[in-house]
Amino acid sequence: IHPDDREQIHQQWTQAIDQQAPYQGEGRCVKPDGTISFYYCQALPEIDEEGNFIGYIGTLTDISDRKQIETALIESEGKFRRLVEGGNDLIWSTDKNAAFTYLSPQFQTLFGLEVNEWIGKKFTDLVHPDDLDGLISAYLQSVRSQQKASNIEFRHLHQNGDYIWVSINTTPIIDSEGIVIGGQGILADISDRKQAEQQLKKTMDRLSVALKSGAIGCWEWELETNSLTWDERIYELYAVPLGTTVLFETWANRVHPDDLQPAQTLLQQAIAGETEFNMEFRAIHPDRSIHFLKSYGLVIRDLQGNAQRMIGVNFDITARKQAEQTIRQQIEKETLLRQITQKIRQSLDLQTIFKTACEEIRQFIQTDRVAIFKFFSESGYDDGEFVAESLNEGVSSVVAIRVQDHCFGQNHAEFYVKGHFHAINDVLNSNLQPCHIEILQQFQIRANFVMPLLRGEELWGLLCIQNCTAPRIWETSEMDLIQQIAGQLAIAIQQADLFDQLQQQLRERQRAQQQLSEGNAQLAISNEQLARATRLKDEFLANMSHELRTPLNAILGMSESLQETDLSQRQENAVKLIEKSGRHLLDLINDILDLSKIEAGKLELEFSAAPVNILCENSTILVKQMAFSKNIQLYTRIDENIRSIWVDERRIRQVLINLLSNAVKFTPSGGQVTLAVELEESEIVFSVTDTGIGITPENLGKLFQPFVQIDSNLSRQYAGTGLGLALVQRIVTGHGGTVSVTSTFGEGSCFAVRLPYSSSSSVMSPILESSEVGPTLTNITHSLSCSMPLILIADDNEGNIQTMEDYLGNKGYPILLAYNGIEAVEMTKIHKPDVILMDIQMPLLDGLQATAQIRSDPAIAHIPIIAITALALAGDEDRCFAAGVNEYLVKPVRFKLLIETIQKLSQNQEAS
Repeated sequence: IHPDDREQIHQQWTQAIDQQAPYQGEGRCVKPDGTISFYYCQALPEIDEEGNFIGYIGTLTDISDRKQIETALIESEGKFRRLVEGGNDLIWSTDKNAAFTYLSPQFQTLFGLEVNEWIGKKFTDLVHPDDLDGLISAYLQSVRSQQKASNIEFRHLHQNGDYIWVSINTTPIIDSEGIVIGGQGILADISDRKQAEQQLKKTMDRLSVALKSGAIGCWEWELETNSLTWDERIYELYAVPLGTTVLFETWANRVHPDDLQPAQTLLQQAIAGETEFNMEFRAIHPDRSIHFLKSYGLVIRDLQGNAQRMIGVNFDITARKQAEQTIRQQIEKETLLRQITQKIRQSLDLQTIFKTACEEIRQFIQTDRVAIFKFFSESGYDDGEFVAESLNEGVSSVVAIRVQDHCFGQNHAEFYVKGHFHAINDVLNSNLQPCHIEILQQFQIRANFVMPLLRGEELWGLLCIQNCTAPRIWETSEMDLIQQIAGQLAIAIQQADLFDQLQQQLRERQRAQQQLSEGNAQLAISNEQLARATRLKDEFLANMSHELRTPLNAILGMSESLQETDLSQRQENAVKLIEKSGRHLLDLINDILDLSKIEAGKLELEFSAAPVNILCENSTILVKQMAFSKNIQLYTRIDENIRSIWVDERRIRQVLINLLSNAVKFTPSGGQVTLAVELEESEIVFSVTDTGIGITPENLGKLFQPFVQIDSNLSRQYAGTGLGLALVQRIVTGHGGTVSVTSTFGEGSCFAVRLPYSSSSSVMSPILESSEVGPTLTNITHSLSCSMPLILIADDNEGNIQTMEDYLGNKGYPILLAYNGIEAVEMTKIHKPDVILMDIQMPLLDGLQATAQIRSDPAIAHIPIIAITALALAGDEDRCFAAGVNEYLVKPVRFKLLIETIQKLSQNQEAS
């Protein structure tokens, strides 16, 4: 027994024994380990057969848990009472008849009324008659909805007969059966706030008169509800329809993204009492126009110093800001242009000029990256690399990274060749094709402004201004400046080309003189140079094959892997489009590598049966936006009896796009352009008719001459390269057709393309049924489940590694990774994988050398090796087998064939 309980328990037992009465009692006992527990004891007297009292028999029950609960309950009740009685607000509760069942002591403090006198009385007896109906309505609504009602304001009776303003929050009390049996809540005195509001209203009324005369707008922000109250002038300043319900988000959505965070920070500091709200910021109207506003704000607080709301004023300072900005920008622009121009005059080194221009532009524009991109010659604007850049801190470099974007050459190059530029405020919310968005995202580009760099009539490259961290609205002044700088850079490029040409001519003259003097010796040197050129050509083609096939391996591999997963229809279509585009690019690569197909000056046409309606639809899609922006109606009319035509679809589409683009460009706003297709005897006629400015008779003969533009005001008002119609004529002539034009100056023009047509042309070409059957995976799933071989992937390309690791890992294969030949040899010695996937072109130690080292080590020489390489020229396969590989697969590799090869080698290894 606990020492503190012994005397009391002894007395209780003594009394019970003396009276031979039953015993009941509680106590604490101390266990041998020192812990204390509570017990309850009850006992009855025990009497023998003669009726003598001989002792007790009873039970002991452990009640420690109950005692702990009772103690916690007592402490909780004490805390609740201290909380209720120590606060400023009144805590109350009522029964279902609205009669008080509890009132905290603040009832007397706030209203001078006795608590005991009002228990059992209805709260409605204390409400001002004018506020009673509204309060009862809100209370009943809370009861019916069984939801909390907040911030109900009314006037409450005081003991002295006055009424004071209060605010209550009420919550229904619901029993276990879901029936409302009363209510409870909190009441707060808001009389001081009401007085301040009334005083403020008077002040605001006086202020309103002053504001209207000064074109100043007033606003009020209720912090608790996050709602705003605007006067008419504020609605005008933010271009929000008058009467629209406005919240804080309404204002935030109008503020310029670059100014929103500083404004919100200053607001929070003002609410915290750290500073006053006084700032200038920009507002963006729905028409994308930018307006500068000046704003002042004052925080209204309650008696406890808590911020309740803010009131303030706004007025437009756009005119002043624009004047200041115009002057400043003009000075900065002139300074920047002067620096770049001086650099161009001082040097013929393009790299120095580019570096200076990129750095100066980035500092002036305040963006993340400025880079200059150069197209590779003969790439069709599908291939190139960045040759110069200036970076903000934390932004990755793009210099010397090869970029392959077939979407650009096909869909955008012609646009830039004409001297147009493109500004994208947000790549993720643009009308770019997915393939082009993917390229931009690889370089973390979120906003992109691209200006062409022209070398005469040729698109040499692009000047790219990029924001990587967030979207950006490109301003007109910025675009004008970049356009002027691009013109200076184009001059620098032309000067460098002229210098190179002069140097080349000088070298050729010297070489000619040397050839005359050396005679037969020069012939031997020429033969040696020819042999070296042949070797260089082979090396170039090998490198080109590797560079093109390596990314294609990742693209096609990932698309094949994704098609084996659960995708939505839209996702599946997108993946199929990626694979289709990749396959198309692979076909182009194979044609490039086949040198026998390349002939200087030869236009190769790939004929197929093309549905005329689809051909026209695909052609008009690319000019619809251009026509829409000029309010030009675009019509298409095709004879019903025309189905398909035997042509090179891509080239004829290029012809139609060129003609439609010209028609839209030279047609004023409100006009119309029509594409019509009809049959005339043995010809099909595509005609593009516009209601444009027309062409004078003396200029009709110049239209189809390359590099020639009409020498009139048109050439200055409507920019162009002079190649478009010449290319149209060449393509049409290659199809055995003709191009003609009729035009009336001031009324419009009609370009007609006539191509050969026969009745057989309307029949689609038969679908070839291939007898080839792709590689099958017989019982691969069963083999995998029985034994999963350990795979070592040796490759230095991150895209290839990730693609193969994801696909094989999802199939259940354990994977090891090596990023060069040295790692591949070391990991093979340590882990002894079942199969090695070996890339050939790797740093430090290439795949052929790594294979030779593995084959020279008896402990690992037996491990199968599959060469997975972009080397696809003659002799490459023999070199790989000579080094000791077991199988040879060319990138891009089909995963089904790869798995079949892995399983075959694994099974052969097990059998041996």
